[in-house]
Amino acid sequence: MKTKKHYAVLVPLIHLILTGSKEIAIEDGRIKLSEGYFLSMEEYTKGKQSRHFYQCIHLFLASISQEDKADIIKILIENDTLLLAAMMTDQLESKKTINLNQDSKAVFNKMMFDFLSGNNIDSVIYRTLYFYLENLHRLEIKGFSISKKEYERILQFNAQGRGNEDILNMFT
Repeated sequence: MKTKKHYAVLVPLIHLILTGSKEIAIEDGRIKLSEGYFLSMEEYTKGKQSRHFYQCIHLFLASISQEDKADIIKILIENDTLLLAAMMTDQLESKKTINLNQDSKAVFNKMMFDFLSGNNIDSVIYRTLYFYLENLHRLEIKGFSISKKEYERILQFNAQGRGNEDILNMFT
């Protein structure tokens, strides 16, 4: 996995998820985690997706620039396995019938156009980012905080495209 510059767009989102703010404060080499983050951990241990993560993703996407949106699209494309999983999950949860004649490339292009133009943020975009950042549930936490070293590891890990093998290794 190679670090890529356009993944830097995710740093404020990671901060928002962890601390409730787009910026972090390091005190005595540690970063205090928010109550929302700990509530998300409770949901995660019960096998549920985190409302806190989705709320943070929503706030983040509503506030980013066109350039940042372009970087998000690059991230979605590079993580096509997660994108496909998000599209399939969305399709299953919506209980819509699958149209086999539908041009998936056209659907994706429309989704990205709507996102860039500010018309609509498709739930697939939220879900793909959630899947990408789901690793934030697996942190080394001590005393309601993480170390600066753990924080740096998180940033490094979340600045990379992930292939099938990388995704499978996240869960082992």
